[in-house]
Amino acid sequence: MLVSIIVPVFKVEKYLKRCIESLCNQSYKDIEIILIDDGSPDRSGEICDEFAAKNSYVKVFHQKNLGLSAARNKGIDVANGEYISFVDSDDFIDEHMIESMVSLSEVYNADIVICSWKIIRGHDIQKSHFTMSERVLTPEEAIKVLLNPKGFDNFACNKMFRKELFESIIFPVGKVMEDLATIYKLILKANRIAITPLPLYLYDIHSDSITSRLYDQINPDVFDIYVKRKDDLLLKYPNLRNLILSNFFFGVQR
Repeated sequence: MLVSIIVPVFKVEKYLKRCIESLCNQSYKDIEIILIDDGSPDRSGEICDEFAAKNSYVKVFHQKNLGLSAARNKGIDVANGEYISFVDSDDFIDEHMIESMVSLSEVYNADIVICSWKIIRGHDIQKSHFTMSERVLTPEEAIKVLLNPKGFDNFACNKMFRKELFESIIFPVGKVMEDLATIYKLILKANRIAITPLPLYLYDIHSDSITSRLYDQINPDVFDIYVKRKDDLLLKYPNLRNLILSNFFFGVQR
């Protein structure tokens, strides 16, 4: 089963080789690595080309700078895999991540597979608060976990998705917190969601990372996304009203 790993690339020459090497060194070999050079002004595009020249399963697409969502959407368009996984270009993954997630997808016939993660801050490595045991969830059960502060969160990068889920869903271009606007929609389209507490994704939080700047500025897009998600979830699961509303108010006040 082919898995497409999509990596948006922009101004990350300091971290990019580490990221791509972690993908090339996966124990699961039926993969294609799709690098989307989003108009990087540094050597990131050249580094992508160097890896593609040495590895037939590495594919590079260069485009003008359109942002993270546009880069991911481009990767989805050109992906050939049955499943898609996203990796941020300043992060890296455990060598067994794709193998483990493919195994879970087969065991549970899951449309989405979610793993835990480690957070790297300089020399400090922290495991995530996501410690649920391995299991398979219905979409409603997964939404409950997503809205729980100790759940698996909205990140796209610690998940593997069946590609067909994206047939009517894209990451919103030109918006911040694109994962918040997208992940719940993919969960609602899935039949089964498998999760594992194995911390297979490694987030590197540094001064240049998107995560470290997430709340640096107030953006009206964020409020609109929270409202849209609240309304969609209330329409689908009115029985979860209290949980959905409490998460909404916590989110917009954070």
